[in-house]
Amino acid sequence: MSLCASEGSQSIILLVPSRPQLKNTTLAGVIGVQSAKALSKGDTLSLPGGITLSADGWKTFRIGAKKTVVIAYYTDDTALELIEGVANIVGLVAVPDLVGRAPQWVARWNPTVPGQPAQAPAVIIADSRVVKALESLTAGANLGQGMLGPIDKQSAQDTFRILRNKGHSAPVGTVKSWAIQHGWKPKAAGELEVIAQRAFGLSGKPSLAKVVNAQLRYDRWV
Repeated sequence: MSLCASEGSQSIILLVPSRPQLKNTTLAGVIGVQSAKALSKGDTLSLPGGITLSADGWKTFRIGAKKTVVIAYYTDDTALELIEGVANIVGLVAVPDLVGRAPQWVARWNPTVPGQPAQAPAVIIADSRVVKALESLTAGANLGQGMLGPIDKQSAQDTFRILRNKGHSAPVGTVKSWAIQHGWKPKAAGELEVIAQRAFGLSGKPSLAKVVNAQLRYDRWV
């Protein structure tokens, strides 16, 4: 409720694996059987302060133009990635069913964990040259697209070929996580990750003969 107030939202969505099954989960014992039944049928409940509560499932999750707080229950990295691609979410409470089910999301956002002291943000990519290259890609990319367009794809291929040629790399999954953290849609970030790992996985240094201004671009990533 306090999160809604601080973010100017009057809408909460309870996100669970399947809305119709909500009434049969352990969560029903927390929110009450009648409330769980109502939410599982698609009804909206009224909360104090004019706030509304509704429920949705991972596969059907949609929100409108209203600022919305999402409570993701029984969640994991895969479900949380779906949320990250949705506009108008102003707050997110993640409740995994098991500890450690969302390590990528935790590293990406450094969330507040009740009962635990605040942690320093995790370093997703340690190589500063790779980070600078990704910042350059981000500055020139069309982040509004859900997937990479031809120009952005070519730019990414050139960027990672340059990095691989110069001896740089990044652990699997980190390019995608960094990109999502910096405003890329999850699908586009996933495509970026594939391009990165194809380049970083080459057994030898790729040729830069067809990459325009390869050395100049590399020199700027400092």
